Amino acid sequence: FGSFLLAGLNFVSIVPVQNAGLAILNASDAATRGSDRRAIEMSERAAAADPWNFETVLWQAEYWTLQLTGLPESDASTRERWESATGLAIRRAGENPLVYRAVGQQALHLYQRFGNREDLLQADQWITTALEFNPTDVALAGQSALIAAECSDRKRANSLADRARRLSKEGNNITRDLGLKLINVVRPLGRPSANQPQMASIKDEFRDSDVIAAEPAEAVDRSGP
Repeated sequence: FGSFLLAGLNFVSIVPVQNAGLAILNASDAATRGSDRRAIEMSERAAAADPWNFETVLWQAEYWTLQLTGLPESDASTRERWESATGLAIRRAGENPLVYRAVGQQALHLYQRFGNREDLLQADQWITTALEFNPTDVALAGQSALIAAECSDRKRANSLADRARRLSKEGNNITRDLGLKLINVVRPLGRPSANQPQMASIKDEFRDSDVIAAEPAEAVDRSGP
């Protein structure tokens, strides 16, 4: 009986995962070679092979993000496919901050490319949720602060910036330094962001912000000698 049970478990759990993994590898290979039709076909096969796997649909969401940002202007059909993939990834993943961070970054990439406020607000919602699930993440706090600043929410932006600064100093860990933490730039950039999202350090973005107040040392730097 045990051998039959093991075989059943193998079929139910391991085989779908293997099939999904192979399909997504084929999709990635096809996308690299510019074979969009096959990339789409294989990614859909991967998503169907394992209905619990969020990574396959997250791959699809990233694929459609890059397809969108590569266009001269936003396309309704492509955007609909991106929205479908992000929604499915969230439903499959549940309360997973990594997924909310990923789709939030995708929305920020779209905001960089096209400057649509709807993308900024969607990014705000997803990144805020990711931070709620992972409240000690320095990069998420800094990213949230800059999104709030772009939304002209001065009070929230400064509260989150103070939180990011405080978190960066905990544990005396150099890897938490704001100058080393890269986040998505939160402003419309147009064509320069077509192929990939533009990144910058939290420290630089805080310093250049007209909304986020400087720390005492930064204030001296801003005012000059």
